[in-house]
Amino acid sequence: MENIHTIYSLKELNAILLTEVAKLRKENDKIHELEKKLAEVEAGNAKLKQIIEENAMHDIQYPKSFEKKMDSFFDSEDKKMVSNLMRERNREKKLQTQVPLVKSPTSSEEETSTLG
Repeated sequence: MENIHTIYSLKELNAILLTEVAKLRKENDKIHELEKKLAEVEAGNAKLKQIIEENAMHDIQYPKSFEKKMDSFFDSEDKKMVSNLMRERNREKKLQTQVPLVKSPTSSEEETSTLG
């Protein structure tokens, strides 16, 4: 009878241990899933850090190139404006020199018509 009692106790202990093993396997599976997710998150973080660093470098470089482009644009606009002013002044000077020439023949015509 003692053997039966021992067998029963061992079966009971075996059932408890099997339940415990099943719980531990579930926990182990969860740990593996969490480790996998953690690795994915860390990889994503590494990508984001790289993007942030690239953007920071771009932000440092962009203002300089943008500034150069703006300076170049303003220089070209100033040159255009000065060039246009010079053309305008030259036209005015040309017109001023041509106006007396135009008046001069008419004034001589008037003199001949008044004399005649």
